[in-house]
Amino acid sequence: LSSTANSSDAIIPRILHMTPHLLLNSMSSTTGESNTTTTIEDSSLMGTPRRRRSMAGRVWKTTTTSVLFFLPILDWLPRYSIRENLVSDMVGGFTVGIMHVPQGIAYASLAGVRPVVGLYTSLLAPLFYMFFGTSRHISIGVFAVVSLMCGACNVRVTDEFFASRASNYTDEELAEAKLDYAVHVLSGLGFIVGLIQISMGLLRLDFLISFLSDQVVTGFMVGASFHVFVAQLDKLLGVTLPRRGGIGKIFMSLNDVFRSLIMVEINLYTTALSVAAIIFLFTIKTFVDPLVKRVTPLPVPYDLFLLILGTVLSTIFDFHGIFHMRIIGKIPTGLPSITPLDLSVVPHVIGDAAAVSVVILVVSISMAKLFAKKHKYEINVRQEFFALGLVESMGSFFPVWPSSTALARTLVYEAAGTKTQLATVFSSSLLLAVLFFVGPYLELLPVCLLSCVIVVALKGMFMKLADIPRLWRVSKIDAVIFVLTLLSTVSLNVIEGLACGAAVSIIHILLASKRGAFCEQEHLGENSEKRAIKVLRYDGSLYFMNTEEFASQLRDCADLIKNESRSDKSVDSQNELKEGESGGAVPCLLVDLSALRFIDYSGSALLLTMICNLEKEHVRLCYIATSDSMLPTLRALPDWSRYESHFYTSIDDALEKQI
Repeated sequence: LSSTANSSDAIIPRILHMTPHLLLNSMSSTTGESNTTTTIEDSSLMGTPRRRRSMAGRVWKTTTTSVLFFLPILDWLPRYSIRENLVSDMVGGFTVGIMHVPQGIAYASLAGVRPVVGLYTSLLAPLFYMFFGTSRHISIGVFAVVSLMCGACNVRVTDEFFASRASNYTDEELAEAKLDYAVHVLSGLGFIVGLIQISMGLLRLDFLISFLSDQVVTGFMVGASFHVFVAQLDKLLGVTLPRRGGIGKIFMSLNDVFRSLIMVEINLYTTALSVAAIIFLFTIKTFVDPLVKRVTPLPVPYDLFLLILGTVLSTIFDFHGIFHMRIIGKIPTGLPSITPLDLSVVPHVIGDAAAVSVVILVVSISMAKLFAKKHKYEINVRQEFFALGLVESMGSFFPVWPSSTALARTLVYEAAGTKTQLATVFSSSLLLAVLFFVGPYLELLPVCLLSCVIVVALKGMFMKLADIPRLWRVSKIDAVIFVLTLLSTVSLNVIEGLACGAAVSIIHILLASKRGAFCEQEHLGENSEKRAIKVLRYDGSLYFMNTEEFASQLRDCADLIKNESRSDKSVDSQNELKEGESGGAVPCLLVDLSALRFIDYSGSALLLTMICNLEKEHVRLCYIATSDSMLPTLRALPDWSRYESHFYTSIDDALEKQI
């Protein structure tokens, strides 16, 4: 580097190729003054060019580190290897882009918006994540469970808004007005979801998601899949049913479906097409796809083939005009325009936003960790909170709904050999082609075929029900948590089911932390004073919730050593014991606290209290292997100086001091 004042200008173009450490070393390199013997701390150098360059280097290093942390793309993109990664990213990107098309259009019905909104969500969310995310393999976009949760919020808020305005519209006008207003509801929901996720990242609350165990998440996802399935029945049968919401909505929806079946209000042509499409997709994915995978590792887009075939048949045979089948209708071309944020909906969506944000975080981060571990790279969990929050917040200014990671697309991403998030560019380019050129050709696509795609995609979730017997054999409590979360999600509603599952998980954590047990390590027999000695180890935590249980177990151990001591002695020994009980050798309990995980003030006070209580019962109680973190709390107790002699560093230390 040059030693002139312009040397920093030569560094700036290379910033993306250098680590902040190397950058600082470069900026503070020799400038012709390196031979001076005066230190930088010397006040005479405070205003010299060398001092200013040193300060500028530190500022530049801090700024660069912050920028690279906030925008990970600036770290990996300059180091991108075209020869090693480009082909894999192109294949993975175009493959997932093909999946985005049918899923984006289909899941729009779950969110309660027009099909094109699903394409917008599939386009924008991955692009935003590419700049801020640290995972190379997760596929951000529409996700069935999150779409369902957003749709439930949309139905509730929209119905409340139009409750007093419905008389001003005809039925067709009211339906269109609700679809227009739904975009504002979901934009407001996405904005709050993003703020919650960013706030959790700023407050370092990422540990909260660990309270949702795998069983809670899986049970919730399976339960939500039942709601997704029931929500598609009216489209599969070609019947118009009222939208239901609130607790028990799945049963109300099923009642509506059965009533329409009894009264034969269904469209038989739509029903027949739906049954045929489901059988086709299920058969080909179950039996044919495994054979195809032996030939090529690339996934075949059967869903897209079905939609293309359905569109062609609908165009030829006029499904809408002759058989009265519902079709998608007009799909506008071009990019979405910016949607002004309607803050009036914010108070109505806060509760839903909290649940949606947690589900998005849990699903996305768990998938990111899984593939990061598999491919041996690291993700920044805290940055993922910011990334996902920014995806939702920035997306709220467009006609989209909150996005999440989808398991199926992520698996395809990885199976196709995707190496980096640059694959998003190729998937988005395919979606752009659909929005600009292909969209109008899909206007005659029967809606029932989209529902068939959704229903068949739920197969993987429903298959998890077969894991319950295996889970029961491994851990009964985990099986109970899984089933309770599943049943509460199905019988109540999606958000209420998640809350119940989280409550059960937290209760389980509290009960597990409350449990503690004594186990005998070794029996040392008698020492030189003929004192019976037994060593116990306590495994667990000791705090206000389990102090009584700890005291009870310790008394039982004390009674046991007293009884053993009496039974092992002869008549002469019994006389010696009596002398001991009046001031001689008494049985001794050594409690090993090395496995103590946590202790609070109540637990610390109990340790001293039990020494006093067992002394009255003629048993000497001592503690060994107390950790350094415990000692400050113990020393702060008023009676510490009185009982300090009962604490030892090890068994040998206790024996040497003639316990």
